[in-house]
Amino acid sequence: MNNYPFIKAHLISKRKIQVMVFSSLNVPNNAQFKLYNDAGFVEILNVLKKAANTSLFFYELEASRDIDLESEYFISVASFPFVLLDISQAIYFDDFDEMYSYDGKLGLIYHDKYLEFYLWAPLAHNAILKIKKEKEEKFNFYPMQRKERGIFYLRLEGRSFKGALYHYLVENNGILRETNDPYARFTNANSKYSIVEDIKDIETMETIPLRREYQSYNDLIIYETNVRDLTEDRNSNIVNKGKYLGFVEEHRKSKGGHPAGLDYLKYLGITHVQLNPILDFNTIDDLNPDKKYNWGYDPISMFAIEGSYSKKPDDGLERLKEFKTMVNKLHENGIGVIIDVVYNHIYEHLDSSLEKTVPNYYFRRKKDFSLSEASGCGNDVASERLMARRIIVESTKYLVSTFDIDGFRFDLMGLLDIETMNEIYQECKKIKKNLIFYGEGWNMNTALPFAQRACADNYQLLPNFAFFNEMYRDIMKGPTFSDQLYKKGYINGDSSYHFGAAYSMLGSVVNSSYEPKFRYAHQSINYLECHDNNTLFDKLSVSNSEESEETIKKRISLGNDLLMISQGVPLIHMGQEVGQTKYGLDNTYNVLKVNRMDWANLDDNFEMVNHLKLLIDWRKQLKQLDDPTDIEKTYKFTQLENDILCVDIDGGNISNRYKKIKYLINVTNHIKTLTLDDYYYLYGIADQSQIKEAIISPCSLLVLYKI
Repeated sequence: MNNYPFIKAHLISKRKIQVMVFSSLNVPNNAQFKLYNDAGFVEILNVLKKAANTSLFFYELEASRDIDLESEYFISVASFPFVLLDISQAIYFDDFDEMYSYDGKLGLIYHDKYLEFYLWAPLAHNAILKIKKEKEEKFNFYPMQRKERGIFYLRLEGRSFKGALYHYLVENNGILRETNDPYARFTNANSKYSIVEDIKDIETMETIPLRREYQSYNDLIIYETNVRDLTEDRNSNIVNKGKYLGFVEEHRKSKGGHPAGLDYLKYLGITHVQLNPILDFNTIDDLNPDKKYNWGYDPISMFAIEGSYSKKPDDGLERLKEFKTMVNKLHENGIGVIIDVVYNHIYEHLDSSLEKTVPNYYFRRKKDFSLSEASGCGNDVASERLMARRIIVESTKYLVSTFDIDGFRFDLMGLLDIETMNEIYQECKKIKKNLIFYGEGWNMNTALPFAQRACADNYQLLPNFAFFNEMYRDIMKGPTFSDQLYKKGYINGDSSYHFGAAYSMLGSVVNSSYEPKFRYAHQSINYLECHDNNTLFDKLSVSNSEESEETIKKRISLGNDLLMISQGVPLIHMGQEVGQTKYGLDNTYNVLKVNRMDWANLDDNFEMVNHLKLLIDWRKQLKQLDDPTDIEKTYKFTQLENDILCVDIDGGNISNRYKKIKYLINVTNHIKTLTLDDYYYLYGIADQSQIKEAIISPCSLLVLYKI
């Protein structure tokens, strides 16, 4: 080692400081550690502990009064150089949030004659606004003023800033970093800069509400899709392929003449679309989106809207107008909009605006201070921290109030904390009554106590949230993951699953073959496939490899039928209804072309669409139950000797028209016959007489009723 020392000094409590000196030169035993701030000498620090090991000298020091976190401090010892006191660990002090949490304005506030900028950076020593007007070549720099509770503020006079690019320069622990505004609504292509625009230009646009109000989550029929994937396939005449505006083009057709895009969603009869993330994500070049693909679970902003789906991605205002136009058009056509939000992690935390403004604060850490990484992305957002909670809650409120969206699907919701989720619900419901909240409820091994995790196992603490029901998925079609794809579930033909099928179809709330998974049926999002993992067609092609493609598609239709007659909330993944394939791939988050809607496949299998449409229409006629007591007294399941599962329903509890309803489910490859207990009408057959003998085709559902 050379003779040049390396010194580190960290504030570990309000008065205690740890100093490490790496040097081949001995530190004198009577060395004094002096504390300085911007004004000069403060005091000589008291040495509490010291230790040495070869060239490493360790000290624990104490100041006579609390260190002022808003000042910059330096330590000197002997003849060694001054060293900056690192105060970044102050975010772990027990009362840090109490001292610095802030509920006032944040981000850019636009006024006609001036701008206001509010940045929360409580440990920063300096903050500077870097800004360039639209027609100027050079940036100007304006020091920001430190205010109460860690806020840096600047008022900038003038009328001509619309369209200006801006950044913040934030100095933490002597390091100056350049960053976007964490609260920026407007950014240019690829979020290189935040943009000055007036959010009132979006807020004052016409808002077309979804006119139908739903009494319960159970009344929804959700269709998961993607702005790009629904519209990009060449086998339709959608003009603005892959764009917000393309998603809502009307009078569009597939090459086979069937409705495409928005007209297809209307034809099918779903009530809501669930969109893969539309908040700005990283790995697509907004200006050249065709070169790469990504679902969007690599977020870089909690406010800016994704640019690659816009016709003008470099125009920060235009992309918001296009997205609001899209939501309006869907509402006008009776379709609600649920957006998939990713608040549990950031694409790259070190380069994020959150980390650059308040190092270490926004990301959850383990006891050894390493990052918690249950998200699989190297950083779990510390939603339990007050200002991390605030930015998440503010994001949801913004999306509801500005765009009138109808609900949220939370990615890996089990990584977020219960208090944050309940606050989201309460705050958003103040803005809009008819909203749905649900997410992935897996119990993730994040550095957050189990009792605080917003996972499905804590469903009783989240009564207003629904959860993806993986038990429904795996009972109905068998295991999802690749090493067990060969195993069958109920719709694959394993009739021994009839107990589990009954449990699943009752919303997983009745204590039958399994203990209740949820308190109310509305907490169960029933699904067979989603964007993750394999498609239903690919799963059945492996588990039922001996069967023809025709039979596999019958099983797909049967699975879709059971979704429609189950209690809880049905979710259909785009293309599931016509047996779309990913060619055996199970993780296609970044695979070009594979995820997009195959309109040619839809043309070839349009009878499957019509079959599902018929069952969607049937579901809409019935009242969906929520309370387990009501469900249990209304439904009776009987597995008959011929392997038919018979479901008898007290029609008066769910319909004003039907006195009795009977479902007959045949998961076998054989025709089954059954003498009924009475005469029934067969749903889906016009101008028919009542029947007493039922013929149930292989891999099918028969719907019978009495008036």
